[in-house]
Amino acid sequence: MDNSIEQAIRERARATIDLDSALEEIFKEQYGLNPVGDKKPDPGHMAWGLLAVDVSVRLANMFISLKHDKGMHRVMCDLTYQLNTNEFWQKNASVLLPLVHMCLNTHRDGLTLALEREVQGEYSTDDALIACSRAAPLEIFPIIAYLVGGPAMMVATSLPLKQALAPYILA
Repeated sequence: MDNSIEQAIRERARATIDLDSALEEIFKEQYGLNPVGDKKPDPGHMAWGLLAVDVSVRLANMFISLKHDKGMHRVMCDLTYQLNTNEFWQKNASVLLPLVHMCLNTHRDGLTLALEREVQGEYSTDDALIACSRAAPLEIFPIIAYLVGGPAMMVATSLPLKQALAPYILA
């Protein structure tokens, strides 16, 4: 195999691992899974929360990949194989899957509006809809926080989660 191809594969793998690690740390912190001082999370909460972190990382990667075609194969594998083996996903798919579809539909609508705007070449109220469609995927993660720790966790983590994830999902 050509060294340049090997190097490109290594770089892509490293970038993927780095992104997953960064996302995982964000979700662990927001879902209350990092020890604070001498206090460690309850083992049951920790196990459930780690399953939620896995689901969150995979969904975040899906939303990030919407803008970059490089990761779509991985996203399809995650959606087909990895999430189906995750107990958190299995239990909460009836809540999460419609939200994922809503985010994907909103993304598609935003692309349609952006294309129409380019054709028309002028500002319209659709510009606000385009901006909102880009941020819609951020709304799913506070709902996952709710499923992990209830309404108090959702309220406490909603804004910090969105702020931490915005550079990745909106970039």
